[in-house]
Amino acid sequence: MRKALAAAVLVLLALAGPAAAPAWDVTAGFLAGPRTASDETVNRIYGSGTVYSPFLAVGLWRGFRVGASYEGGYSRTGVIGLYDEATTLKVSGVEVFAGYWLKLDLVALYLRGGWGNYSYFQTVQSPMARNYPVDARGQTVVAAAGVNVYLLERLYLCGEIKYVPLKVKPYENEVDLSGWRYLVGIGYTVRF
Repeated sequence: MRKALAAAVLVLLALAGPAAAPAWDVTAGFLAGPRTASDETVNRIYGSGTVYSPFLAVGLWRGFRVGASYEGGYSRTGVIGLYDEATTLKVSGVEVFAGYWLKLDLVALYLRGGWGNYSYFQTVQSPMARNYPVDARGQTVVAAAGVNVYLLERLYLCGEIKYVPLKVKPYENEVDLSGWRYLVGIGYTVRF
């Protein structure tokens, strides 16, 4: 059945001619902006921070794209515990995604979803916590929506809102590292 369906699709594409040919493109860019912390305790201790996110995506067919990105830059310090001990938290991650970009003249709107693998590293400068640093990974879904505004045929400015619902359990208590990202940046597309 699958072979017959694949053959039928290929025959229809061949009969449709060049108008149905895939519009391949590769786009790369860089986004940066604030990252919020959803958890009240994490927000009180570490607060919001700035993240950056380089990305690379391949346009497969009429607005459908797959890609990958890296998120880094969130590194915050604070004080924790009864004795106000110094602490640090660093969160970074790699994402793979798929989405749809709807190009309307000089603007492209998009929705994308994917999977993220995030690492988080926390230290507390305390004699009691010295042997218990948190250095682990967590995986979660990722959802984003955005807009690209083309300045030239291939060069664009972009804005994106992304949510990452990341909950981790380093020891006995679950910690919510979820948060929104409000990103702006620039990108470049090469079409084939």
